[in-house]
Amino acid sequence: MHLSKELDGLLRDSYIEKVYQLEKKKFKFKIRHRSLGNLSLILSLPNFIFLSSYDWKSPEKPSALAMRLRKLLKGCKIKKVEQHDFERILIFELEKKEERLKLIAELFSKGNLFLLDESMKIIALLERQEWKHRKLKLNEKYEFPPESFSPSKGYDAFKERLRSQKKRKVVVALAKDLNFGGILAEEICMRSGIDKSRSVDELSLDEVQSLYSVLLEILSLPTNPRIILSNENEAIDVVPIAFKIYEGKKFKSFENFNSALDEFFSKKELAMVEKEKLDALEKLLERKKIQENLIKEYESKLKDLKLKADFIYQHLHEIDALLSEIREMRKSSSLSEVKEKFVGKKLYGFKILSLDESGEIEIEYEKSS
Repeated sequence: MHLSKELDGLLRDSYIEKVYQLEKKKFKFKIRHRSLGNLSLILSLPNFIFLSSYDWKSPEKPSALAMRLRKLLKGCKIKKVEQHDFERILIFELEKKEERLKLIAELFSKGNLFLLDESMKIIALLERQEWKHRKLKLNEKYEFPPESFSPSKGYDAFKERLRSQKKRKVVVALAKDLNFGGILAEEICMRSGIDKSRSVDELSLDEVQSLYSVLLEILSLPTNPRIILSNENEAIDVVPIAFKIYEGKKFKSFENFNSALDEFFSKKELAMVEKEKLDALEKLLERKKIQENLIKEYESKLKDLKLKADFIYQHLHEIDALLSEIREMRKSSSLSEVKEKFVGKKLYGFKILSLDESGEIEIEYEKSS
């Protein structure tokens, strides 16, 4: 809710210049703003979306989907950005000459991205999806997910939806069944003074009323964007308001929620990219070290083999005479008889150490004294 209002203010009347698919579910939209210049809208499904001031590297070769979106979106004017009810769905209303389009980013479940024409027909999408109640595929009409709870429906709707989850823990029911998410659900429980692990069916009507009142109170709080820091000054979360569950924690404040999101996620992304580069460099250095060791090993073996080859060449006549004599006796004698005559004896300057059935002979050169 906070972000959709900010993006509407930042992006309204700007133009889409180019689309990049950074990863399977990560996109960068190059935006041209009449007063702010070139901007990058980063969309990572189903995790986050924000305008970034950081340098997100683009792939050299565009994907098929990126090419399709470029063709359809280039020059589109962003007329409006809004959230669909209380869902994690952002709608970008676009205009291109006389054509009206909608770009829809679903930031829940596995996430998805759709481009719709004026009749709400899907003309481009990230993934085809199908459920009993909803089919999302090319050239079909886009349908929003089944209606879930929204604070605008009032207390009775809240009470009915919450109490239908009888055996659920309160925090789980708020997070999943009422679509508030984990952090907001915990915050509601803390501000209400209600144990988040209690079952919904244990709540009194006064406690249900308290939960709803606290929800409205939180939603009415002014934005106070901040990145929550650990004791080691590591960024652990980013929030649009001052949550009590983070009371006492160090934090860094921002002028708007978009800037907080930008720093939180962009720094993590750049740190991850840098780590991947360092890991790749370490692997290359390790591979280089292994290859250098192998070269030294092969050079040592080559030197040894060269010495042996030179030796054999220098004593080729003696070695040939020795082998000929052994082969000749082997024709008419058993292996044991040959061993008895030759093994341990010195012949042609060589001491015969062993010989076997395969014909392998081990000899040792004895220099003349």
